[in-house]
Amino acid sequence: SFKSHVRHTGMQSCILPIPATTMVGLKLLDGLAKERVIPRPQVIYLDSAHEEGEVLLELRTAWNVLAPGGMIFGDDWYLQGTCRDVLRFALQVQSQLDDVWPLSPKIQSLRRLGGRVRPGLFISHDTKLWFLKKRQIFLSGGDFVQKQQNLTLSSTRSGCW
Repeated sequence: SFKSHVRHTGMQSCILPIPATTMVGLKLLDGLAKERVIPRPQVIYLDSAHEEGEVLLELRTAWNVLAPGGMIFGDDWYLQGTCRDVLRFALQVQSQLDDVWPLSPKIQSLRRLGGRVRPGLFISHDTKLWFLKKRQIFLSGGDFVQKQQNLTLSSTRSGCW
């Protein structure tokens, strides 16, 4: 399970599981980020309801909460509602997707991704997970915008933010 993987990797202090519906959790994260209590999340695991239309709504909301350079991933790629809405969403935000990240040797050594379904959308055939990564925002000089670097956080943990 997700929680056992978190414990196994020692990331309990960096990952905030929110026992709520997806939309309630995303709205909470968005509100906390807007109030500068926490930074925008770098990773969102979307365990949606798998219903066509609902997955798309959750994806749009999660994408707006996600930090530049962050990643959204989820499971159950093989379910029709999930697959259709993820494909639809990837097409809608194609210009904002990072289509290069899974090709790096570091990522390939961590897990063999099953394939590139469309630009910026990758799946793992082994785990039925799908992955979307948001592009960084770059300035004219080549530096990327890290909007969260100047946040004063109420609680930070080493190696997390």
